[in-house]
Amino acid sequence: MQMFPWTNVKKELEKRSKDLDTTGVVYSSAEDLKDSIFDRINKMPWYESLYISIKWWFHDLVWDTYRFFKPCHQRIRKVIPKRWCDLTELTLLINFEIIKSFVEEEMDDIDWESEPEHKKVGEWLKASYKYITETKPRLEKELEEAYNNLPKGKLPYEEKYKDVIRYENTINELDKAILIGIANYREFLWS
Repeated sequence: MQMFPWTNVKKELEKRSKDLDTTGVVYSSAEDLKDSIFDRINKMPWYESLYISIKWWFHDLVWDTYRFFKPCHQRIRKVIPKRWCDLTELTLLINFEIIKSFVEEEMDDIDWESEPEHKKVGEWLKASYKYITETKPRLEKELEEAYNNLPKGKLPYEEKYKDVIRYENTINELDKAILIGIANYREFLWS
């Protein structure tokens, strides 16, 4: 089925289902099927082969051009900074945006109560989304306040930065749990 970006998929499928030939060909063995396929290929005139090659070349050109101007997963691509970013931070940005986009755009299309495993993943997704959108920004704000309110004077490093270290460790552990969860539940992120 050759589709283009402007193709109305529903109309095309309805048209093809009406035109569908329901009579089938029965082959007695896999060898007969293979021979039938190769006979069809070998009997194809050169101009028909050329036409098919040009047709598919044009099809690929149209889709490559379309995807150049309108790439897939634009929301996730927008998260990638236009400046240098360490891979440790980029890993978090991309994976967290995957979770956010899935919860906001696709999660309602799935019955998360159908099986115990689905229920567990649904709860994890909701908890992860809440952490990404609410809890992490709050913790980062508290971390910034801890930096701004460092005690004055000469204190040992551990004592002076104890609140900062506590917030950084908390954020790091929660981020790690989300990344491990997305690795474990990635097969559920399709609809």
